[in-house]
Amino acid sequence: MLKVTETILAAEDLPSPPGVALRLLELYAQPDFTLGDMADIIRTDPALTGKIIEYCNSPILGLDSKTTSIDRAIVAIGTRAVKILALSFSLVHKGPESEESSFDYDVFWNRSLANAVMAKTFCDHQGRDGNSDFLLGLMMNIGMVGLGHTFPDQFVELQNRSTETGTPLTRFERNEWDANHYQIGAELLAHWNFPESIFQGVEEYGQYLESVQANPEFESQSMTVKNFALTDQAVSLLFTEELEESSVASTKLLAAEWLGWNGERFTDAFDEATSSWHEFAQILNFDASKSQSLEQLERRAMKGIAKLSMGIHNENIAISQENEQLRVNATVDALTGLKNRRAFEQEAVAEWERSIRLQGPFMIMMVDIDHFKKVNDVHGHAVGDKALIAVGNALKNSARKYDTAYRFGGEEFVIVVPGCESEHAYVTAERYRQAIERLWIPLEEGELRITASVGVSVLDLDAVSSLNGLLEEADSLLYKAKKKGRNRVCFAPGVVSIPNPILRIFSPLFNWSRSKTGA
Repeated sequence: MLKVTETILAAEDLPSPPGVALRLLELYAQPDFTLGDMADIIRTDPALTGKIIEYCNSPILGLDSKTTSIDRAIVAIGTRAVKILALSFSLVHKGPESEESSFDYDVFWNRSLANAVMAKTFCDHQGRDGNSDFLLGLMMNIGMVGLGHTFPDQFVELQNRSTETGTPLTRFERNEWDANHYQIGAELLAHWNFPESIFQGVEEYGQYLESVQANPEFESQSMTVKNFALTDQAVSLLFTEELEESSVASTKLLAAEWLGWNGERFTDAFDEATSSWHEFAQILNFDASKSQSLEQLERRAMKGIAKLSMGIHNENIAISQENEQLRVNATVDALTGLKNRRAFEQEAVAEWERSIRLQGPFMIMMVDIDHFKKVNDVHGHAVGDKALIAVGNALKNSARKYDTAYRFGGEEFVIVVPGCESEHAYVTAERYRQAIERLWIPLEEGELRITASVGVSVLDLDAVSSLNGLLEEADSLLYKAKKKGRNRVCFAPGVVSIPNPILRIFSPLFNWSRSKTGA
């Protein structure tokens, strides 16, 4: 046994598994235990009994009828699951309010609980039984409790240095005690007679982390290690105060590389886990305010990027995975989900050249939200973000199969419309404008109406200049639409006509609507 582990075990008042947990551990090792055996042990702890019944009646299980009996709760939850759940609930406890220690036990156990729920959920989504991963996730960092109790000030200082410098905590631990908290935790768990799979899993993950530190190209083939590497990053998103957009992106990339999950599948698993964590935290009286969906975290990360650009946040992004994910996602606007200006520069040229080669129609629309600065000034940037997202969705929902909408920056959008004949250009542009005009953004005091002005430039094959020239013309026409009163579409003179008789009849109505709501 490590010398530091011996010192920890000899420490006075070391937080160790309570009597009911030790009895459950003994039961855990018995393959022929009965439901009555388990119920008898759980009943010795009224608080634990209440937590098991509360879990059984919580939205996590979603049972139709309420349970008041521990025997029925065990049957409803399942023998294997309740065995681990009861052990986990007996181990997790809030730190005594009177305890004076620089090590925060409440934060530790709350994060460990999130770790357990996230690991189990990811495991379940892989089609594997996640119950063992729940207990493993809960105990993964138990070595921190030993160090935090025995060397509180020293250990917390190392935690702070790790956070400030970005250096892995395990490196500081090894320099200080010739071991990391995973090795220490594995020995503590073995001493307390935890199942071999649990303390070996803790030790294996610690070895993996140190291997990666020595060789960033190292990749474990163990699904348990991969699951916890992803879990570690996912839980960090919830507990990181200054969250960066690249951290969310790199976690998605890890899920794609190791588990083959696309963004939607990872989002579903993540959101399910955070929802379950919220329920568990309430049962165990922990603060669940950090429970957020992935979309909420991405929005928070975007605000962190904004602070970075203003000089408030000046951390350097140096992790290779993050840089790679930024490269992959460089063509997508994180707020609206539309492609961005960089994507336009990469893709629009190909469509332009194709239209010229095939002598086909090609149109560019430039869209700008009316009075957007006033929206931000009066209602705040959060409402402005809602407006941008709503407009982005309206453009996506109005697009034909081959149309592509881009967010150019701020409140400005560009739509590339290939293959649209000139006689349909007016109707196409109006469809986009009206889709935005129909938007209403809910506010605490009512609703906010959104409109936009549109400038449309159509390719003239007899006078081909350049894509930039077409874009500049659309921008100029957009400015013209603004000058004419906003909430309208402007084309170059003589380019667009409305040959359809029905459209000729109804076009004055379009003009009446625009002039009525423009300014």
